[in-house]
Amino acid sequence: MSALPQEKLTLAMLPHDILKVILEYSHDAESLLSTIVSCRAFYEAFNTTPSSVMKAFVSRQIGAAVLPEAIQTLKAASFRCHGVSDLSDWELPPTAYRLFSDGRNALLNYQWNLSGGVAAVRFHSLVDDFAQRFASESLFWLQNNSDCEEDKYEEVWYDEVDPPSSQERARIQRALYRFETYCSLFPPRNGVASPNFDAQFPVFSSLSVLEREQLASIYEYLWRDTIPDFNEVALHNITWGNFNVSLAREFLHDKHVEWIISRGLRFIYNFYHAETDSQRLQLYCCDKPGTAHHFLGAAFSHYKSHQVLEARAAASKKISKQPSMPFYNDPDPGPERIWRRSHEPFWPLTTDFAQEEEYTSERHCGFVFWDERRLTSTGWLNKDWARDEIIVDEWELVYEETPSWEEEEESWNARSALFQKGILGYWDWDMDFDLTIRKE
Repeated sequence: MSALPQEKLTLAMLPHDILKVILEYSHDAESLLSTIVSCRAFYEAFNTTPSSVMKAFVSRQIGAAVLPEAIQTLKAASFRCHGVSDLSDWELPPTAYRLFSDGRNALLNYQWNLSGGVAAVRFHSLVDDFAQRFASESLFWLQNNSDCEEDKYEEVWYDEVDPPSSQERARIQRALYRFETYCSLFPPRNGVASPNFDAQFPVFSSLSVLEREQLASIYEYLWRDTIPDFNEVALHNITWGNFNVSLAREFLHDKHVEWIISRGLRFIYNFYHAETDSQRLQLYCCDKPGTAHHFLGAAFSHYKSHQVLEARAAASKKISKQPSMPFYNDPDPGPERIWRRSHEPFWPLTTDFAQEEEYTSERHCGFVFWDERRLTSTGWLNKDWARDEIIVDEWELVYEETPSWEEEEESWNARSALFQKGILGYWDWDMDFDLTIRKE
């Protein structure tokens, strides 16, 4: 007796619920888009409940520990207003502050659509790229400042450092998203316009001092990451030489580098990954870089002044000022332990201050991002913070490789003469350069 012929199973025969699960587990945004349009079955399944499919897909791609910050950043982008010319009395609308006051759970009610979900996942890939590079650099310096006897006198190389844990990577990603949110809400306008810092205080107050220190660490890392590429253009580009664009010599005090950073992570990413200085110039859409005088560094300073005034007012009334609560309740005690341990010698003067100059080297090591396990194994939790010195010499290398002021002025004169003749391109002292004639 022959077997009965079996009906061939096709995608069209699968229930929509199964097809939607397949979509939710797509490898990346491109795979999701390709699958949706690959056949009618997937297309129809997706369009039955597109928001729920995108919510599950985005949650898996970004992760629950970071998703609220990603949504916060996505929503903050709608409040961008680069066209405002005067920020002296400008304030965010009340709905913007709800991004911080309503808490993390409220953000998870976000209604996803296809375009928003794909954009969020693609941007997260960029954030993760920054997170990996930050971790590689910071862990290198953390390990080379280890207090463990077996590591104390032995230099560790980048490829010998243990990679970040999932919790450590999530902390870095959250700080990167907060930086991008700040760029959206408080971009500098007109270069010299002084913003209303009072409008920024509720945003800073929504974060604990530990989260503000993490944000400061990311901000300073982006400075270090941007300066070499900026100086490469400033030193060799003929157009910038004509406009006397100076090299960045002072950490956190260059108006051109600050402008690059204020444009946000995507701009910094494109600037970093540009292969030539001409590609970097195209990002500017003008002949010379913009300037920014009042950005995140100034905001930190003004907020600390605000905190001092609040503390004095509380002391005069004999009431205890409570520190800000964290936006994210970290289950690992390591970051909080190291922050408090490092600040104990100066207690209580710095109990609620972030981006203190005395801790620049510690932030270079990313000290507030690491798990308790790593901080214990490297001996950082046992350091004598009143005596031990944290050594990071990367910034000194920038100074060593930077030409003198006299050499820079000579290069301006040489490049300006070429520019006046209608010549653009790459210039160097040995005159082995690629020149083009400017089209009038």
